[in-house]
Amino acid sequence: LIHASSPNEIALVESATVAWTRIFYSMVEYHNNTKNRCKRVILMSEAEYAANVVAASHWARTHEDWTVLPIPSSTNSDGSSTGIVDMNVFQSMLEGSHNLLDPNDIALVCVTHIPTNSGIVNPVEKIGQLIEKHNVKKDAKDGSKVFFLVDGCQSVGQMNVNVQDMKCHGLAATGRKFLRAPRGTGFLYVRDDLVDSLIPSHLDHACAPITQVRSTYPPPNIEDWIDITFQSGAKRFEFWESNVAGKLGLGQAAQYAMNEMGLDHISSCCRLIAVELVALLKEMDSIDLHHESSCGIVTFTVRDIDSATVKDLLWTKQPWDDCRFEVSVVPATSTPLDSARCQVPDLVRASVSYMTSLQDVERFVRRLQTIIKDQQ
Repeated sequence: LIHASSPNEIALVESATVAWTRIFYSMVEYHNNTKNRCKRVILMSEAEYAANVVAASHWARTHEDWTVLPIPSSTNSDGSSTGIVDMNVFQSMLEGSHNLLDPNDIALVCVTHIPTNSGIVNPVEKIGQLIEKHNVKKDAKDGSKVFFLVDGCQSVGQMNVNVQDMKCHGLAATGRKFLRAPRGTGFLYVRDDLVDSLIPSHLDHACAPITQVRSTYPPPNIEDWIDITFQSGAKRFEFWESNVAGKLGLGQAAQYAMNEMGLDHISSCCRLIAVELVALLKEMDSIDLHHESSCGIVTFTVRDIDSATVKDLLWTKQPWDDCRFEVSVVPATSTPLDSARCQVPDLVRASVSYMTSLQDVERFVRRLQTIIKDQQ
């Protein structure tokens, strides 16, 4: 599904956020235990999901000499943000020519592949190549290596995701979105040459089984009375208790996407339908699109109509049309960096899939036109 080298690199978890936070805390703790640096920097794309921003910010607030900095997005000809990582600026950050940032302080680079609030696609392959080149150039040993963590929540199942091309050290994904697996499923990828060096922030007896109990009782202390051994590979990030039915559903969804539909076919279908939707929305004066979509996610606002109201009206059946259209409202706080830079309110998000037809898109736009006319 993501071109991992072996099952040893995959942990099955409850969601993309669970996957992301488990690997994030392990990565920063690993760097925190390295004594050869006094300052450490986490770089985050402006497309980063709120849960990721919260976790990184809390870590920096509670750990001395840590800070979180944004990787600026590139700009359009009118000066507005594209929402996509500016590769020239990012390269300057790694090379030491960007403001006062010392590239030796960079511990972790976090990039969301596709955000929740727009259809932009970040160039994670190019970003990973630059990080890999940076690490090789430094002859980076374990303590000074820059880790690369990708949030693939919105991209896995929608397009062909290849962790080998990304050269990422970790990737988090969910089952419930474009992969069409049950809610409450997700997985974590951790690169094989790194995973056994990472200690999970939370443990149970499945990820770290008890391998020996001393014969003397009562013990002077319990921590020295037992021995534990971490599971090899990404299984050290799994807990004993899990949703077995959900895991089976995730497996079936992955098989269906790969073998029945084909990821390239899914990707081209989503892109084709989204292009048509964007073209029709651009013809409507009352619609403001957020960023240029390059995938199956299209977000917008309707002038003078609250996004929550648009969502409710799209779901309401009409006498002349019994169709309901399900969209979601993306709060501005869900992608706080991008929303703040672009000054956008809550957005309407329309997500298309390979099951969406051009006729569906046309009916959706007609309903939207009727809503706008009725609300004027």
